[in-house]
Amino acid sequence: MTHKDFSIPFNGDFALLKHALSSGKAYEVYFSLYGGKQRNANNYGASEKPILNNSKQIKLLSSMASLYETGLNLLINSPSLFFSDFEELKEKIMSIKGINTITLSDPIAVKTFVKKFPNIDIQASFIMNLNSLEKIEQFSSMGGGTVVLPGIFLRDINKLEELKKLKERYPKLKVKMIAN
Repeated sequence: MTHKDFSIPFNGDFALLKHALSSGKAYEVYFSLYGGKQRNANNYGASEKPILNNSKQIKLLSSMASLYETGLNLLINSPSLFFSDFEELKEKIMSIKGINTITLSDPIAVKTFVKKFPNIDIQASFIMNLNSLEKIEQFSSMGGGTVVLPGIFLRDINKLEELKKLKERYPKLKVKMIAN
């Protein structure tokens, strides 16, 4: 049986995505919606061209993920969502079928997203820089779920042991690591 271990990026190439998903090793596809003027919901530092720029492409991504029983992780790696039109963003998110994770980099937005999307895992982006147990606990106490661990945890067995204890207090807490 193949284990689904990988969270893979979507770069706009549907043929490549189909090839990757057909391997059976991806448990989710992460993607962002906007570029250019709508940076508030984009990968921070992304190109001027949106990767998914119309509803037809979004539906195709959603249906491919569903076909291969793969989740969708929406990246909202904006340094601040405070100045965003949240209602517009919320409507867009709710229109996409299959989103099971939303990755945020703005810690101030966590409580709002947890409240507005109670059935979606709110994940702390690597960019959120949760580089201490205290920061991870604060994120968890706000209702956040998954944390993408910074490298400092991956090189310190004591921090990993402490993190294991923290997971006992916050059962919703899951951890991911970036490997490249």
